[in-house]
Amino acid sequence: MATLYLIIDGYNLMHAAGIARRSYGHGDLERCRNQLNRLLLDLLGRDAISRASVVYDAFESTSDTNRSQDHGGLHVLYAPRGTDADTEIERLLNQHSSPKQVLVVSSDHRLHKAARRRKAACVDSEDFLTGIQSSAETKIRQLRQPPPEKNVSHQAGEEQLQSWADEFEQSEDAADSTSNDRSFPDEYVRDIQRELDNDKLP
Repeated sequence: MATLYLIIDGYNLMHAAGIARRSYGHGDLERCRNQLNRLLLDLLGRDAISRASVVYDAFESTSDTNRSQDHGGLHVLYAPRGTDADTEIERLLNQHSSPKQVLVVSSDHRLHKAARRRKAACVDSEDFLTGIQSSAETKIRQLRQPPPEKNVSHQAGEEQLQSWADEFEQSEDAADSTSNDRSFPDEYVRDIQRELDNDKLP
């Protein structure tokens, strides 16, 4: 069973989630980043969070210190001064020991091309967000009275990511024999949703 590592284009996903603003006052940008980080923590399980990195541009940074931070177990990384999140994500891709197990979350065509060069998978931010949210909502509808200690959103989020990882693993040989394009087709989301709809919980 494949293990999936997430590299998330933070501001790109922030826009897709409707969290970003046209302009930011003092402290607004940090609040919006924290809101996105909390959303990811709510939708993804602990295991998935431990294998995820969210990369932001360092617009408000005055130095390169503390670029790497922990937000409730989520790895948050800021691009060095003079660069941007895209460049930092490309660096992470180039240095990753298992790029075929990486899912890049961004709608940026530059990052999709970078992912394909390393034979990593990529998904638009909107599709990623829709897939994770819909799986959580499906599980919530299926459970009449979830146990208080069971976080339904986390379980659903992890199942969604594992489905993606398994799909990528199974299609790797076919993708290698046809082309290097491992972009994220719409049918993955539809297949995953069908699996969730047919899932019989104990």
